[in-house]
Amino acid sequence: MAIPEDRLHAFRKALDEAARPLFFFDGDADGLTSYALLYRYKKEGKGVMISGRPQLNSDFSRKVDEYAPDAVFILDTAQLTQEFVDHIACPMHWLDHHDPKHPELRLPKRMHYYNPRLWDDDDGRPTAYWAYRIVQQDLWIAMAGIIGDYHYDASLAEELRKFFPELLPKTITHQGEALFDSPLGTLIRILNFNLKGPVSSCLTSVKILTRIDHPDEILKQETARGRYLYKRYERVLKHYRKLLDEAMEEAKKDEDYVIFTYEDDTYSLSGELANEVKYRNKDKAVIIGRKHDGKVIMSLRGEHHEVLGPLRAALTVTEGYGGGHPKACGAVVPEERFGEFVEEFKKKYQELRKDV
Repeated sequence: MAIPEDRLHAFRKALDEAARPLFFFDGDADGLTSYALLYRYKKEGKGVMISGRPQLNSDFSRKVDEYAPDAVFILDTAQLTQEFVDHIACPMHWLDHHDPKHPELRLPKRMHYYNPRLWDDDDGRPTAYWAYRIVQQDLWIAMAGIIGDYHYDASLAEELRKFFPELLPKTITHQGEALFDSPLGTLIRILNFNLKGPVSSCLTSVKILTRIDHPDEILKQETARGRYLYKRYERVLKHYRKLLDEAMEEAKKDEDYVIFTYEDDTYSLSGELANEVKYRNKDKAVIIGRKHDGKVIMSLRGEHHEVLGPLRAALTVTEGYGGGHPKACGAVVPEERFGEFVEEFKKKYQELRKDV
């Protein structure tokens, strides 16, 4: 099963009827494209990117007070605090695809929750997929979010090729190939890298994306808008390539794991690095961590075995937090506990491999 059509219709109706919608979206390709899809359909409202710790907490309540929306739309984030929920008096529409278990939250009647896992626990299709089902337009933006969240939808891929055959060649049938060996993958990286750096620059990029009409504006730099996004991408790409080379060297040291940490106060690139390192080291569990402010902010990936279970086990013995998907998740632990975290993660991961 999936999110029922009547629920998708209810979401679209709420979007149609909102006069001052306020959108909160996660700061990655899935969250960004989900927002872009809804905004381009509605052509009204304000977007707020959830950066740093991926949690909607009381710090974001100020945005609600400033904008005074008549409806709030929450996209691609699994973590809300009770303080944030209670602060909002208008209807809320929460579209997500992560684990829907929120035992600590008391959701009021004005909160409407849409998550495919409510109907099928194994249906983790990205938020951009459901946003596209809601608005039925801008498929190239939707596919950037879907592939960017490491998911491949064959039927939508075929539909995309009818209009943009050069974006995703027919020879590509896997999300990894699409992400790292296709023009669509380059577009996804451009979008992701435009969410790095100063918040003001990120928000400018987000605004520009909602005005882009064709992917060639960006990929071929055909317009001033596209050139702006491409130039920001190139600046981040220099940092990324250096770190990727270092991580790939680290990958040669262990048959089962890639454990790589770096210090960079300019850009957070752990998620993008983890995806590519995993793609190029399919038999290994990957942990990429950025050291910042006394913490290690990590992205974990696995191809053949899940990493979420070992992550949760490791967090029980360290002072940290995290979560995500079975084979793609994130966590934060104090820097002095990172070695202990890795040791416990490896222990549980090896136990999981033996049981398979």
